[in-house]
Amino acid sequence: MVIILDEAEAHLHPKWQRVLLSALVGIGADLHEELAIQFLVATHSPLVLASAESIFDPDKDKLFHLDMAQGGKVIFKELRFALQGSSDSWLQSDVFGLRFAGSAEAERALRNASEMLDRGSATKQEVEAISKELTEHVASEDPFWMRWVLFAAKHGVDL
Repeated sequence: MVIILDEAEAHLHPKWQRVLLSALVGIGADLHEELAIQFLVATHSPLVLASAESIFDPDKDKLFHLDMAQGGKVIFKELRFALQGSSDSWLQSDVFGLRFAGSAEAERALRNASEMLDRGSATKQEVEAISKELTEHVASEDPFWMRWVLFAAKHGVDL
């Protein structure tokens, strides 16, 4: 039996996305013992891929990626399945290819701040401007803040 599942996560709460594949495999195992089931699952969900880590068998399972090249050509290739650990890490893996798992604005703010840190020199006004951008877009729990607060204080900016 072949079961094709196309983006089931589109209408599932994240907590259900995390258990979808293992539940399907479990149901398949409960069916007749002589019934072999093959699942073809298409997803855009890093949670679905994270949930596959506990059941993925490299001897039987495959991970494929579809992408669009310039000129509209579709590229279909097999990727090596590797444990990523979290949905954020999956977003930053070769499967999704994001450099940052948060918003584009937060990524830009962190990149601007990192470039300033690497440069080492900045005016108080530049540090204030980047601090404002970080405050607007980067969560207060982000570990980057530890580095930034020290840098800002060194340049006379209290956060």
